[in-house]
Amino acid sequence: MDADLRDKPLELHGLVVFLLRRPTTKLAESVLDELRKLNGLPILGTAPLGVVVTEAWRSGRTVVDYAPDSEHAEAYRALAKTLRAGQ
Repeated sequence: MDADLRDKPLELHGLVVFLLRRPTTKLAESVLDELRKLNGLPILGTAPLGVVVTEAWRSGRTVVDYAPDSEHAEAYRALAKTLRAGQ
């Protein structure tokens, strides 16, 4: 029987910050700065807060499929590219 994933140590490569309001506030920037200092983990990507995310979820679709030209879809594509590059 294969080992359960919970039996493997967690290896963190970075953080992904979701639900950022646009435009980014000074408070949000200060939180991002503090997160960057957290154990030296890089922020791999951010994704903005928006109604398009909720609408996509309610329709059972991904943001990229639901609103492919949105800022949100672009953020998810950029994150996917970053994650693929790290493999």
